[in-house]
Amino acid sequence: MQYNGVLFPRGTTQKRDLELALPLSLLRLQGREVVGEDARALVAQGFVDRARQRLIFGSLGNNEVVNAGREALKLFAADRFASSSREEKVAVSDSGEIVRDANRGVLQVSTAQFVALCGDLSAAKNTVAKSGITVSGARRGVLVALSLDGLPLSESRRFLIKMVTNTRNRDQEVGRDARYLRNAQGQWKVTKLGIGPVESAKMETTSTRLRVAIGRKSVIVQARGGWELLIEGDKTQFYSDMAGATFQIVR
Repeated sequence: MQYNGVLFPRGTTQKRDLELALPLSLLRLQGREVVGEDARALVAQGFVDRARQRLIFGSLGNNEVVNAGREALKLFAADRFASSSREEKVAVSDSGEIVRDANRGVLQVSTAQFVALCGDLSAAKNTVAKSGITVSGARRGVLVALSLDGLPLSESRRFLIKMVTNTRNRDQEVGRDARYLRNAQGQWKVTKLGIGPVESAKMETTSTRLRVAIGRKSVIVQARGGWELLIEGDKTQFYSDMAGATFQIVR
C-alpha cells in the first residue's frame, strides 16, 4: 500500500490486509484523491472528500484512528488546529483553548474564567491570552486559576489560584516503565500512588517565587510543595502544605 502524504508521510509503503478495501478504478474514475493505494490489487484504503471536508476509509487500524483525525483537522481546519504533525508534536483544540506541546512538556488550558498550566511551566508562554493572566517565575508543576463569581478572571473579585509542584505521597513508588528500558530517556510511571502524608523536600529544596498577574492585581507567592489562595474582594485565605510559605498581593 503506497501513501502520498495523508495518514502516512509521502512515499511510505505499508503491507496491509484491509478488512474492507475500496475499488481503486472507481475512485480514479470519480477523480478522487486516494489515501493508500495498492496498484496491483487495484484497491485503496480511503480517499479525501474535499467538497464535504472529510476523509473516507474502508478500514482503519486501531492505531490509525487518532492519526486520521489529526489529518482531517490539518486538511480542513488548519486555521484552528495550528499544528497536528507527529514531528512537531504540538496539538491545538478547535477552539484554541487547549494546547499540548509534547516537545516542551507543557499542557495549557485557557478560557476567560479558567486557566490551567501543567508540566514544564518555564517553557509555557508568559501570557495566557484568553484570560489576560501573566505568569512568571514558575518552574514545573500544575497551576490552576478559576473565577468563582462567573466573571472573567481579569475582572473577577472572587477567584481561586492553586499550584502543586513536585509534591508526592511519602509512600508513593515511581520507577522506570519496563517497555522503555532500552531508551535512556524512556518513560517513568507511578507504580503505587500511596495515601500520604504529602512531602516535597526531597525534590524541591528551594522555594519558588511565583508571580501571577490577574487584571489589576498581582499575587506573589514564595513557596514549595502545594498551595492555594482564595481571594474574595479584600479578604484572602492562604493554604500551604509546607512550612515557611508566604504570599503578597499587589494592587
